[in-house]
Amino acid sequence: MAQAAHYLGLPYSTVKSWVVGQTYYDSKGREKFLKPVIQPADKDDSILSFRNLVELHVLSVTRRAYKIPMPQVRVAIEYIKKELGTAHPLADVELQTDGIDLLVEQLGQLVAANKGGQVTMRDVILQYLKRIERDRHGVPLRLYPFTRKAAFEQQPRLVVIDPELSFGRLALAEIGVSTRMIANRVKAGESIEDLMADYNCSSEMIVEALRCEMTMSDAA
Repeated sequence: MAQAAHYLGLPYSTVKSWVVGQTYYDSKGREKFLKPVIQPADKDDSILSFRNLVELHVLSVTRRAYKIPMPQVRVAIEYIKKELGTAHPLADVELQTDGIDLLVEQLGQLVAANKGGQVTMRDVILQYLKRIERDRHGVPLRLYPFTRKAAFEQQPRLVVIDPELSFGRLALAEIGVSTRMIANRVKAGESIEDLMADYNCSSEMIVEALRCEMTMSDAA
C-alpha cells in the first residue's frame, strides 16, 4: 500500500482506508468502521495487484479534483458495482462506456456547481482513463501515473507502471529501467550525462526519474 501511495501521489492513510477500511469514533465516543472500497488481491496481507493500482488511480480523481468525502464516494462505488455486476468497476473496461456515465451521475450530484458540475467531471475522469493502456479484451496493461501538479493535459508519459517491466516498479517507459535504479546510480556518483550515454536516452527522462524518486522519498 505504501508503494502504491508513493507511485500515485496519494497519502498513505487514504490508500489504507480505501483498501482495509478505517476505524474512528463519533462525537459520543462510539466506535465506527468505514468499509473499504477496493478489494486487495491478497486480503490477509493487503497486497495489491496491478488491477488494484488501476482502481486507486481512477478513484483518486475524487481526491485530486473534487475532494468529495469518501463516505459518499463509497455509496457511489457500491451502486456502480451493483449496476455493472463486477467487484472492480473502476478497473474494468465497461467504465469507459456505461460505467463512466454511472460514475458521473452518482458523483456529479456531489460536485458543487461552481466547480463545473458533471460536464467537467466527465472530462477529468476521461483524462484519468487515457492514462491506462488496455488489450483488445479491455484488460489493463500499463498505467502512466500523474507525476506532477501541472494540468492534466500537460502531464508527460515518461514513466510507467507495467507488470512486465522492472517487476511492476515505476520505470522509464521508453527504456524500461526503474526510476529507483536511475536514482541509485546518481547517488553512487554517476552523472546524468553518464546515464544518458548508457541508456541512450534524453536528459529529460533521467531528470524525470530522479524527480519521481525524490518526491517519493519526501512523501515517505
